[in-house]
Amino acid sequence: MNSEFIANIKAIYGYQGDEWLSTLPAVVKRLRSLWNLDSIEIVKDLTYNYCFFAKRSDGQKVVAKIACDSKQHSKEVLALKSFASGAPKIIEIDAHSNAYLMERFAPGDSAKAYVQAGNDDEATRIVARSIAQLKRNGNVDGFMHLSAFIPSLDLLKDRIPLRSFEKLRTTFFDLTSDRAADVVLHGDLHHGNVLSHGSRWLAIDPQGYLGHPVAEIGAMIRNPWDAFPSDKPLREIIDRRIRILNEELSFDIQLMNAWAHCITALSEVWSIQDQGAGHSVDMEMFSTLESRIQ
Repeated sequence: MNSEFIANIKAIYGYQGDEWLSTLPAVVKRLRSLWNLDSIEIVKDLTYNYCFFAKRSDGQKVVAKIACDSKQHSKEVLALKSFASGAPKIIEIDAHSNAYLMERFAPGDSAKAYVQAGNDDEATRIVARSIAQLKRNGNVDGFMHLSAFIPSLDLLKDRIPLRSFEKLRTTFFDLTSDRAADVVLHGDLHHGNVLSHGSRWLAIDPQGYLGHPVAEIGAMIRNPWDAFPSDKPLREIIDRRIRILNEELSFDIQLMNAWAHCITALSEVWSIQDQGAGHSVDMEMFSTLESRIQ
Protein backbone atom coordinates (compact mmCIF):
# COMPACT_ATOMS: atom_id res chain seq x y z
CA MET A 1 0.00 0.00 0.00
CA ASN A 2 1.36 3.41 -0.91
CA SER A 3 1.79 6.17 1.65
CA GLU A 4 -0.76 8.52 0.01
CA PHE A 5 -3.48 5.88 0.28
CA ILE A 6 -2.72 5.18 3.94
CA ALA A 7 -2.63 8.91 4.75
CA ASN A 8 -5.95 9.52 2.96
CA ILE A 9 -7.72 6.71 4.82
CA LYS A 10 -6.41 7.84 8.20
CA ALA A 11 -7.25 11.49 7.53
CA ILE A 12 -10.80 10.78 6.43
CA TYR A 13 -11.80 7.89 8.67
CA GLY A 14 -9.54 8.25 11.70
CA TYR A 15 -9.57 5.28 14.07
CA GLN A 16 -12.03 3.43 11.86
CA GLY A 17 -9.58 3.85 8.98
CA ASP A 18 -6.71 2.41 11.04
CA GLU A 19 -8.79 -0.65 11.90
CA TRP A 20 -9.88 -1.12 8.31
CA LEU A 21 -6.30 -0.95 7.01
CA SER A 22 -5.25 -3.60 9.51
CA THR A 23 -7.99 -5.99 8.33
CA LEU A 24 -7.28 -5.66 4.59
CA PRO A 25 -4.96 -8.70 4.31
CA ALA A 26 -7.65 -10.93 5.85
CA VAL A 27 -10.36 -9.39 3.66
CA VAL A 28 -8.31 -9.98 0.49
CA LYS A 29 -7.67 -13.58 1.55
CA ARG A 30 -11.40 -14.12 2.10
CA LEU A 31 -12.38 -12.59 -1.26
CA ARG A 32 -9.71 -14.59 -3.01
CA SER A 33 -11.34 -17.77 -1.76
CA LEU A 34 -14.93 -16.56 -2.19
CA TRP A 35 -14.48 -15.47 -5.80
CA ASN A 36 -11.88 -18.05 -6.87
CA LEU A 37 -9.18 -15.48 -7.57
CA ASP A 38 -5.54 -15.98 -8.41
CA SER A 39 -2.59 -13.87 -9.62
CA ILE A 40 -3.32 -11.04 -7.18
CA GLU A 41 -1.66 -7.72 -8.09
CA ILE A 42 -2.31 -4.54 -6.09
CA VAL A 43 -3.21 -1.53 -8.22
CA LYS A 44 -0.53 1.17 -8.17
CA ASP A 45 -1.30 4.68 -6.94
CA LEU A 46 -4.18 3.77 -4.63
CA THR A 47 -6.02 6.84 -3.31
CA TYR A 48 -9.26 6.22 -1.38
CA ASN A 49 -10.13 2.58 -2.06
CA TYR A 50 -8.16 -0.67 -2.06
CA CYS A 51 -8.09 -2.27 -5.51
CA PHE A 52 -6.30 -5.25 -6.96
CA PHE A 53 -6.12 -7.07 -10.28
CA ALA A 54 -6.74 -10.80 -10.36
CA LYS A 55 -7.68 -13.73 -12.55
CA ARG A 56 -10.64 -16.04 -11.97
CA SER A 57 -10.44 -19.81 -12.22
CA ASP A 58 -12.00 -19.62 -15.69
CA GLY A 59 -9.23 -17.27 -16.85
CA GLN A 60 -11.30 -14.08 -16.77
CA LYS A 61 -9.25 -11.00 -15.83
CA VAL A 62 -10.97 -8.89 -13.18
CA VAL A 63 -10.53 -6.01 -10.73
CA ALA A 64 -11.65 -6.08 -7.10
CA LYS A 65 -12.46 -2.88 -5.26
CA ILE A 66 -12.82 -2.63 -1.46
CA ALA A 67 -14.11 0.49 0.31
CA CYS A 68 -13.69 1.58 3.91
CA ASP A 69 -17.08 3.30 3.92
CA SER A 70 -20.13 1.04 3.54
CA LYS A 71 -22.30 3.97 2.43
CA GLN A 72 -19.86 4.90 -0.31
CA HIS A 73 -19.69 1.26 -1.42
CA SER A 74 -23.48 0.97 -1.62
CA LYS A 75 -23.78 4.26 -3.50
CA GLU A 76 -21.15 3.27 -6.04
CA VAL A 77 -22.70 -0.15 -6.67
CA LEU A 78 -26.11 1.47 -7.12
CA ALA A 79 -24.65 3.93 -9.62
CA LEU A 80 -22.87 1.26 -11.65
CA LYS A 81 -26.07 -0.77 -11.81
CA SER A 82 -27.94 2.29 -13.07
CA PHE A 83 -25.72 2.62 -16.15
CA ALA A 84 -26.79 0.45 -19.06
CA SER A 85 -23.59 1.28 -20.96
CA GLY A 86 -20.44 3.35 -20.66
CA ALA A 87 -19.33 1.91 -17.30
CA PRO A 88 -17.90 -1.42 -16.10
CA LYS A 89 -20.16 -4.34 -15.36
CA ILE A 90 -20.23 -5.68 -11.81
CA ILE A 91 -19.57 -9.42 -11.65
CA GLU A 92 -19.76 -10.11 -7.92
CA ILE A 93 -20.69 -8.13 -4.79
CA ASP A 94 -19.77 -8.83 -1.17
CA ALA A 95 -21.56 -6.26 1.01
CA HIS A 96 -19.96 -7.73 4.14
CA SER A 97 -16.54 -6.54 2.93
CA ASN A 98 -17.76 -3.42 1.08
CA ALA A 99 -16.32 -5.05 -2.02
CA TYR A 100 -17.25 -5.78 -5.59
CA LEU A 101 -15.65 -7.47 -8.57
CA MET A 102 -15.78 -5.99 -12.06
CA GLU A 103 -14.40 -6.65 -15.50
CA ARG A 104 -10.81 -5.55 -16.09
CA PHE A 105 -10.26 -3.04 -18.84
CA ALA A 106 -7.58 -3.62 -21.47
CA PRO A 107 -5.31 -1.85 -22.09
CA GLY A 108 -6.75 0.23 -19.23
CA ASP A 109 -4.92 3.49 -19.94
CA SER A 110 -6.54 6.65 -18.57
CA ALA A 111 -7.37 9.90 -20.35
CA LYS A 112 -5.01 11.56 -17.87
CA ALA A 113 -2.07 10.13 -19.84
CA TYR A 114 -3.03 12.34 -22.79
CA VAL A 115 -2.93 15.45 -20.59
CA GLN A 116 0.47 14.41 -19.26
CA ALA A 117 1.70 13.93 -22.84
CA GLY A 118 0.61 17.47 -23.73
CA ASN A 119 -2.49 16.52 -25.73
CA ASP A 120 -5.21 18.18 -23.68
CA ASP A 121 -7.54 18.55 -26.66
CA GLU A 122 -7.67 14.80 -27.25
CA ALA A 123 -8.06 14.15 -23.52
CA THR A 124 -11.04 16.50 -23.47
CA ARG A 125 -12.64 14.74 -26.44
CA ILE A 126 -12.14 11.36 -24.76
CA VAL A 127 -13.86 12.53 -21.57
CA ALA A 128 -16.66 14.10 -23.61
CA ARG A 129 -17.27 10.86 -25.49
CA SER A 130 -17.26 8.94 -22.24
CA ILE A 131 -19.99 11.27 -20.95
CA ALA A 132 -21.96 10.70 -24.15
CA GLN A 133 -21.65 6.91 -23.83
CA LEU A 134 -23.16 6.79 -20.33
CA LYS A 135 -26.65 5.43 -20.87
CA ARG A 136 -29.05 5.08 -17.93
CA ASN A 137 -31.61 2.36 -17.26
CA GLY A 138 -34.10 4.80 -15.74
CA ASN A 139 -33.71 3.88 -12.07
CA VAL A 140 -33.35 7.03 -9.92
CA ASP A 141 -34.35 5.63 -6.52
CA GLY A 142 -31.82 6.03 -3.72
CA PHE A 143 -29.72 8.80 -5.25
CA MET A 144 -29.03 12.14 -3.54
CA HIS A 145 -29.84 15.28 -5.51
CA LEU A 146 -27.04 17.81 -5.98
CA SER A 147 -29.24 20.47 -4.38
CA ALA A 148 -28.75 18.70 -1.03
CA PHE A 149 -25.18 20.05 -1.01
CA ILE A 150 -26.19 23.72 -1.12
CA PRO A 151 -26.05 24.16 2.71
CA SER A 152 -22.51 22.75 2.76
CA LEU A 153 -21.34 25.65 0.59
CA ASP A 154 -21.36 27.68 3.81
CA LEU A 155 -17.91 26.21 4.50
CA LEU A 156 -16.61 28.59 1.83
CA LYS A 157 -18.24 31.70 3.29
CA ASP A 158 -15.16 32.92 5.15
CA ARG A 159 -12.74 31.71 2.50
CA ILE A 160 -13.95 33.71 -0.50
CA PRO A 161 -15.24 37.28 -0.93
CA LEU A 162 -18.83 37.70 0.27
CA ARG A 163 -19.98 38.83 -3.17
CA SER A 164 -18.50 35.67 -4.71
CA PHE A 165 -20.12 33.49 -2.07
CA GLU A 166 -23.56 35.01 -2.65
CA LYS A 167 -23.17 34.63 -6.41
CA LEU A 168 -22.16 30.99 -5.95
CA ARG A 169 -25.15 30.11 -3.77
CA THR A 170 -27.58 31.88 -6.11
CA THR A 171 -26.12 30.17 -9.17
CA PHE A 172 -26.19 26.73 -7.54
CA PHE A 173 -29.77 27.24 -6.37
CA ASP A 174 -30.91 28.38 -9.82
CA LEU A 175 -29.19 25.45 -11.55
CA THR A 176 -30.83 22.87 -9.30
CA SER A 177 -34.33 24.38 -9.20
CA ASP A 178 -35.57 22.98 -12.53
CA ARG A 179 -35.24 19.18 -12.32
CA ALA A 180 -37.15 18.18 -15.46
CA ALA A 181 -34.01 17.02 -17.29
CA ASP A 182 -32.25 15.43 -14.30
CA VAL A 183 -30.47 12.08 -14.66
CA VAL A 184 -28.21 9.86 -12.58
CA LEU A 185 -24.78 11.44 -12.81
CA HIS A 186 -21.43 9.73 -12.55
CA GLY A 187 -20.49 12.68 -10.36
CA ASP A 188 -16.68 12.41 -10.56
CA LEU A 189 -15.97 12.03 -14.24
CA HIS A 190 -12.42 13.33 -14.44
CA HIS A 191 -9.55 12.12 -16.62
CA GLY A 192 -8.29 9.51 -14.17
CA ASN A 193 -11.69 7.85 -14.05
CA VAL A 194 -11.94 7.34 -17.81
CA LEU A 195 -10.13 4.18 -18.96
CA SER A 196 -9.58 2.54 -22.33
CA HIS A 197 -11.19 -0.82 -23.06
CA GLY A 198 -10.48 -1.94 -26.59
CA SER A 199 -11.66 0.88 -28.83
CA ARG A 200 -13.95 2.29 -26.13
CA TRP A 201 -13.44 4.62 -23.18
CA LEU A 202 -15.46 3.76 -20.07
CA ALA A 203 -16.06 5.57 -16.78
CA ILE A 204 -15.14 4.01 -13.43
CA ASP A 205 -15.65 4.99 -9.78
CA PRO A 206 -18.99 6.83 -9.97
CA GLN A 207 -20.28 8.87 -7.04
CA GLY A 208 -23.92 8.63 -8.12
CA TYR A 209 -25.98 11.82 -7.77
CA LEU A 210 -29.12 13.18 -9.37
CA GLY A 211 -28.71 16.37 -11.35
CA HIS A 212 -28.68 18.12 -14.70
CA PRO A 213 -26.68 16.30 -17.43
CA VAL A 214 -24.40 19.32 -17.94
CA ALA A 215 -23.17 19.01 -14.34
CA GLU A 216 -21.19 15.98 -15.50
CA ILE A 217 -18.52 18.20 -17.09
CA GLY A 218 -17.72 19.89 -13.79
CA ALA A 219 -15.12 17.42 -12.54
CA MET A 220 -13.00 17.36 -15.68
CA ILE A 221 -12.69 21.15 -15.97
CA ARG A 222 -10.50 21.41 -12.86
CA ASN A 223 -8.62 18.14 -13.35
CA PRO A 224 -6.22 16.43 -13.34
CA TRP A 225 -5.19 18.49 -10.32
CA ASP A 226 -1.71 16.95 -10.22
CA ALA A 227 -1.03 17.26 -13.95
CA PHE A 228 -3.03 20.29 -15.05
CA PRO A 229 -1.70 21.88 -18.28
CA SER A 230 0.65 24.77 -17.64
CA ASP A 231 1.70 25.66 -21.19
CA LYS A 232 -1.10 28.23 -21.58
CA PRO A 233 -2.94 30.69 -19.33
CA LEU A 234 -5.66 29.06 -17.22
CA ARG A 235 -8.44 31.04 -18.94
CA GLU A 236 -7.26 29.85 -22.35
CA ILE A 237 -7.16 26.21 -21.25
CA ILE A 238 -10.68 26.37 -19.82
CA ASP A 239 -11.91 28.21 -22.93
CA ARG A 240 -10.53 25.49 -25.17
CA ARG A 241 -12.00 22.67 -23.08
CA ILE A 242 -15.44 24.29 -23.03
CA ARG A 243 -15.40 24.75 -26.82
CA ILE A 244 -14.46 21.10 -27.39
CA LEU A 245 -17.15 19.90 -24.96
CA ASN A 246 -19.66 22.04 -26.84
CA GLU A 247 -18.58 20.48 -30.15
CA GLU A 248 -18.79 16.93 -28.82
CA LEU A 249 -21.88 17.17 -26.58
CA SER A 250 -23.78 20.23 -27.85
CA PHE A 251 -24.11 21.44 -24.26
CA ASP A 252 -24.89 25.14 -23.82
CA ILE A 253 -21.65 27.05 -23.16
CA GLN A 254 -23.05 29.33 -20.46
CA LEU A 255 -24.63 26.38 -18.69
CA MET A 256 -21.27 24.59 -18.76
CA ASN A 257 -19.54 27.66 -17.33
CA ALA A 258 -22.05 27.85 -14.49
CA TRP A 259 -21.89 24.16 -13.65
CA ALA A 260 -18.09 24.09 -13.83
CA HIS A 261 -17.98 26.93 -11.30
CA CYS A 262 -20.42 25.26 -8.93
CA ILE A 263 -18.89 21.78 -9.10
CA THR A 264 -15.42 23.27 -8.52
CA ALA A 265 -16.75 25.01 -5.42
CA LEU A 266 -18.39 21.80 -4.25
CA SER A 267 -15.13 19.91 -4.76
CA GLU A 268 -13.42 22.46 -2.53
CA VAL A 269 -16.08 21.89 0.13
CA TRP A 270 -15.46 18.14 0.02
CA SER A 271 -11.70 18.70 0.29
CA ILE A 272 -12.20 20.89 3.36
CA GLN A 273 -14.45 18.25 4.91
CA ASP A 274 -11.88 15.51 4.22
CA GLN A 275 -8.69 17.43 4.96
CA GLY A 276 -9.84 19.88 7.63
CA ALA A 277 -9.33 23.59 8.11
CA GLY A 278 -5.84 23.50 6.60
CA HIS A 279 -7.15 23.08 3.06
CA SER A 280 -7.09 26.30 1.03
CA VAL A 281 -9.38 27.12 -1.88
CA ASP A 282 -7.76 27.25 -5.32
CA MET A 283 -8.67 30.88 -5.88
CA GLU A 284 -7.26 31.17 -9.39
CA MET A 285 -9.46 28.35 -10.67
CA PHE A 286 -12.45 29.54 -8.66
CA SER A 287 -12.13 33.16 -9.78
CA THR A 288 -11.51 32.26 -13.43
CA LEU A 289 -14.64 30.13 -13.55
CA GLU A 290 -16.67 32.76 -11.68
CA SER A 291 -15.71 35.41 -14.23
CA ARG A 292 -17.16 33.25 -17.01
CA ILE A 293 -20.68 33.32 -15.59
CA GLN A 294 -22.89 35.97 -17.14
